[in-house]
Amino acid sequence: MEINDRVKKLIRLLANNKQSIFSKTTGIPKTTLNGIVSPPFNDPSFKSLRKILDAYPKINMQWLLYDIGEPLTDQPKKELSQHKKEELNKTDTEISERVQLVINRFSSNRNSFAADLGYAKSQTIYDITDGKSAPSFDFFRRFMLSEYSAIISINWLLTGRDKMIIDSESENNLEPVENPTDSALLKMIRKLCADNAILEKKLESKKKK
Repeated sequence: MEINDRVKKLIRLLANNKQSIFSKTTGIPKTTLNGIVSPPFNDPSFKSLRKILDAYPKINMQWLLYDIGEPLTDQPKKELSQHKKEELNKTDTEISERVQLVINRFSSNRNSFAADLGYAKSQTIYDITDGKSAPSFDFFRRFMLSEYSAIISINWLLTGRDKMIIDSESENNLEPVENPTDSALLKMIRKLCADNAILEKKLESKKKK
């Protein structure tokens, strides 16, 4: 199921299948929302993803981004005040700072980080960290398929909430800790993604030789 189909499913589940209600609740313009759920099916922007998650706290972020688990979670999340929502939507500079923190801590530079995520060119990462553009959905997809996803909390990266480093014991962890089977499966998926990313890098390196 593609991200566009998942957004359409959320509209059915949370807005009685009415785009107008979903648009009003999330603050996503109707034309933008229509472009996501109708041909040519544009990927939602970083700002749209944030608005969806802020408007509906019960949405499972792992499902929305990566089709892992169920659409909604029973884990209680604190509702954001209207003021906080407005503050979060004022600027995208915070996400650029978080991406730079990841680079500073786990990668030698922006060029190597771009390569780790599978970008042929580094300009996308430079634009994000320089605050010129917000990450696209493709960025988060690449991030999940990289070894970084086993270390960095996607919730922290996307929203700035919770801890940067994944902590399986943390109550803020997005893994469904009340279900050990689901938790183990999610960890396995993360490990397979990380192993696959490392293997692809090695194969690519051999091709260049």
